[in-house]
Amino acid sequence: MLTRRILLLVLSLVLLIFPLPGGASGLEGKKVKVGVLPIADFLPVFAAVEKGYFKAEGLKVQIVPMAGGATILPALAGGSLQIGTSNVISIMLAAQQGFDFKIIADCVYVSPGQSGIFVRRDSGITSLNQLAGKSWAVNTTRGILWLYVRELLSMNGIDSAGITFVEIPFPKMAAPLLTGQVDVVSPPEPFNTILKANPEIRYLGEVFTRVNPGGIVAPFIARMKWIEANSGTVEGFARALAKGVDYSNAHRDEVRLMATRHTRLKAPLARKIKLAIWKNRVDINALQWTANLMTKHKLINKRIDVEELVYRTAR
Repeated sequence: MLTRRILLLVLSLVLLIFPLPGGASGLEGKKVKVGVLPIADFLPVFAAVEKGYFKAEGLKVQIVPMAGGATILPALAGGSLQIGTSNVISIMLAAQQGFDFKIIADCVYVSPGQSGIFVRRDSGITSLNQLAGKSWAVNTTRGILWLYVRELLSMNGIDSAGITFVEIPFPKMAAPLLTGQVDVVSPPEPFNTILKANPEIRYLGEVFTRVNPGGIVAPFIARMKWIEANSGTVEGFARALAKGVDYSNAHRDEVRLMATRHTRLKAPLARKIKLAIWKNRVDINALQWTANLMTKHKLINKRIDVEELVYRTAR
């Protein structure tokens, strides 16, 4: 009997020092707040929730709907979020300013049909070459759409210095276009599909795929200080999200309907929209391309080591 008790004690000590293999070891019940835009681009994280991938890693993930990187980055810096998503432009700008954000898991890349250039049908504008000197709505200046639009104009010999960029949230772009407050808008999905169906609006083509097909858009990030104190949680989150990415790529019709439960999309529209390209490992070349483009357009004034931005769980 004594021998049995000693054996059980030894086993307990061994398990305490050397946990059993598996994602959930040491992470049971770990709560993580994750800031996400409630749009179809981030369906893999919703899939990871619904399919129990986070739960299998011992994580209690709370998805916090956010308006965008402008609100997610300060929340991460302040500690009210542990993980969040942001476009790569904002991440690199923050890195240049000394913030310790690191990419811990990958997600969204440019997909054909996801972004458009729209003008009023009665504007007389029928081609990109007629946009010089016009006003162009973007969700934020010095953001990823703004940067891609500037490069697209440059590729077509148009001086972007003559463009008036107007900040308007994506869901609100249609009205200012139709009333003549702006000449051009470029929203992503689902607004892209909605505007294409409007007979008063003319579609002139895409933005992102004209500039850089397959470019990196928005990964998941966390502060390095938090990562170092929670490396097991980070690893579990990255594994679960990677499964969500794989599931979403393999079941694209199913995750379209998942969008109706996590975004404001209705089923008929969810079936029509173009879905993003999702990856679970960062494309370093795509990240470097973006850094080079930021340098070209004077968004950053010193070289950023993109390798340093990517934590091992996203490689």
